[in-house]
Amino acid sequence: MNELQHQPASPLPSPLFVAGRAAEEVAMPVTVFTNGCFDLFHYGHVDFLRRCRALGTKLIVGLNTDASIQRIKGPERPIISQRWRQGIVAACRYVDEVHLFADDTPNNLIERLRPDIIVKGPGYSEENLPEAALAKSYGAKVVILDGLPISTTGIITRIRTHA
Repeated sequence: MNELQHQPASPLPSPLFVAGRAAEEVAMPVTVFTNGCFDLFHYGHVDFLRRCRALGTKLIVGLNTDASIQRIKGPERPIISQRWRQGIVAACRYVDEVHLFADDTPNNLIERLRPDIIVKGPGYSEENLPEAALAKSYGAKVVILDGLPISTTGIITRIRTHA
């Protein structure tokens, strides 16, 4: 006889467990949104995205296009193209979706997605955050997280200094 026929089947979860899990996921989804350039992806980015994801059940990242980064950061940026940055951010285990946006702010993307929570990192406050008014207009929560003492600009400066 074939040995495979005699192996016990894997135990299946009970219908109550499956139904309870499905009901929990359907009843309590919380979409979290953050955005940024994510140029030279580093551990500070990973830690920030991990903490964003912990706030909800789904994390959507708005990623600045190359053209918007050049307007914001200057003509020497980005270092990594939007296509590669999008792939790197999407590969992060905490991220569910990555959307490119070409505007200087993610307001049009936020208006379309309408996340439950909008998260920004250090250097922002609700008073200087262009997305805050939009978020509050439809009842979203704005969260400002602190961050690790590492930045892409700092990494670039260090590389140029030691080159």
